[in-house]
Amino acid sequence: MSCRHTTVFLITALLLIPLTCAHKDLEEQEVTQPPAASAVLCHLNQSSALLRLKHSISKFLSPEELSSWQGNGSDCCRWQGITCDSITGFVIKLQIPEVTDGDIIGSTDPSLFELKQLQLLDLSYNGFNRSIPKRLVELTRLTHLDLFYCSFTGLVQLQHLRLDEVRLSMSGREVSTALVSSPSLLKLQTLTLSYCNISGPLVDSLDRQLQSLSHLDLRHNDLQRVPKFVEHLTSLTILKLSSCGLQGNFSWSIFLLPKLVILNVSDNVDLAVIKRKICQF
Repeated sequence: MSCRHTTVFLITALLLIPLTCAHKDLEEQEVTQPPAASAVLCHLNQSSALLRLKHSISKFLSPEELSSWQGNGSDCCRWQGITCDSITGFVIKLQIPEVTDGDIIGSTDPSLFELKQLQLLDLSYNGFNRSIPKRLVELTRLTHLDLFYCSFTGLVQLQHLRLDEVRLSMSGREVSTALVSSPSLLKLQTLTLSYCNISGPLVDSLDRQLQSLSHLDLRHNDLQRVPKFVEHLTSLTILKLSSCGLQGNFSWSIFLLPKLVILNVSDNVDLAVIKRKICQF
């Protein structure tokens, strides 16, 4: 699957499931440095931005953390957690999980947002005690975001969350747990999670958390069965579940949702729609 730029709306892909945060498996994306013969030195403005980032969280770092990040002319492409494009030299991956228990986002220098070519950002297992930074929308090339095991606030007014093609690589239960644990989604109207590599069914009780939802897009995830909570989303107008590996019978209750105008369950070969019997008296 080709990675298009992550669709962002309002507070963007940075909103990657609040409170427990979304988690994707980065084991397959280990940092590998380009061969020495073709290595390109990190740009000065990139290393400067990274050093300012380190300085902003330095009070939360143990001595060994980010010790390779030194302002002595060293190539930042070879620093811990940094991967650069082997041709352009721009930083494209920043992976610094579990380096601090402090309030990273609250203390982070805005230099982070100078890394405009960043495609992967992993800040998992770090302390987040304030609102998610809205400036993450400026990282328009970002396709992978890992904020697993965090604690966020400030999303109470969130209405639109679009994370299409952000590879969460989570189970349906993990995604459900993240959603259920977040009081900030009560006003959510749009939730799009297509091509997010979600595996397994979502839990049945999500309707309590998504009661205001009008647009739900879960295309191209291996959900296995139609989410039962959908039957109770009375504000739903758009439902997209194509290519989700759905099995069993499609609930007629969904057809009866009062505001539903668009329904797509195509390319689910094992899904059956059983005609409802109409009783006559």
